[in-house]
Amino acid sequence: MARSTRQSELTEAALKERALRLLATREHSRFELRRKLMRGTPSRSRLLRGRAPNKRSDSSASDGASSKSKSEIDAWVDAVINDLVRHGLLSDERFAESFVRRGIDRGHGPLKIRAGLRSRAVADDIIDDALTFSDDFWLDRARAAQTKRFGDDRDSGGGTGEHDADHAPANRSEWARRARFLAARGFASDIIYRTLTRMF
Repeated sequence: MARSTRQSELTEAALKERALRLLATREHSRFELRRKLMRGTPSRSRLLRGRAPNKRSDSSASDGASSKSKSEIDAWVDAVINDLVRHGLLSDERFAESFVRRGIDRGHGPLKIRAGLRSRAVADDIIDDALTFSDDFWLDRARAAQTKRFGDDRDSGGGTGEHDADHAPANRSEWARRARFLAARGFASDIIYRTLTRMF
């Protein structure tokens, strides 16, 4: 009963409060926050009636109510998001910068980071501005990622098992395995080539 009461009392103010709680945990893109706010709203019939319809005869009335409720919820969510943007509390630019920093810290390359931002509907020009790093920077990150992952590996191909300071792959099979790893982490093929090919 308490849950139905809470759902039936959904308001724009309640949506804004929820948005602020989400933003207090981390930055969000506009698309991401909107999706979370919509996911957190009650079913449309419950919004107006405080309970789910349980009679077939209610169908036509509830359909009209549902349409009106969906429109209201959409308008509330849009109003909340626009207000947060206007007051500088929600920013795709700031989200992109934060997302890029987290991706780099996790050893991700630019392709994976870009894909993650696009999946959150961040505009390409904002992504480009957030990914203004040189090839040498990404080369360093790729080398660090492969050393972290493979630095303690030993030659499994019958060699001496010795590695140089850069923890070189011991053979072509190992080279290919590391290349696949770096590609999955989102590094471009030229960076992968520069990271590994000089060993052969």
